[in-house]
Amino acid sequence: MFKLVGSLFLLLALPLGVILVQSAVKYFSKASGVPANLVVDMTAGYGQSSDTWRNLAQGGEDNGRMLRPVISQVKSLQPEYIRIDHVFDFYDPSSDNFQKLDQVISDILAIGAKPFISLSYMPPNLAQDGDITSIPSDWSLWELLVQKTIEHISGKHLGLPVQ
Repeated sequence: MFKLVGSLFLLLALPLGVILVQSAVKYFSKASGVPANLVVDMTAGYGQSSDTWRNLAQGGEDNGRMLRPVISQVKSLQPEYIRIDHVFDFYDPSSDNFQKLDQVISDILAIGAKPFISLSYMPPNLAQDGDITSIPSDWSLWELLVQKTIEHISGKHLGLPVQ
């Protein structure tokens, strides 16, 4: 008897559940249709600013010197650190030519910030199957590349301390 009642309950509950789920999806997937009326009063004071925006990032959007044309504007923000990303696939230090990376670091220093170097992404020639998000195809070459990059940045050429 219990099996029969349970089976009957499931038989009736399943279509009802499907209908309710479809209704919920329709309800939650649409905007309300009420236009937003946002007003920003640029003359109002908002108190003291915090240090929330003191750390910025550069990288992933452009492999050139994207900071160079805006050095004075970014300098006025007084960032403490600016992170550089895509070091190994954009700036190609694997060729022992740090010129591109040095230029970006110089732009960061001209802003008055400290570079925060993210040793990220593989150079295509060291990446498994050319996938820059993969692991190194040769760990000893990867280790040497990281060592050379750190040595170059940490003081041999730019006088920055290793932290």
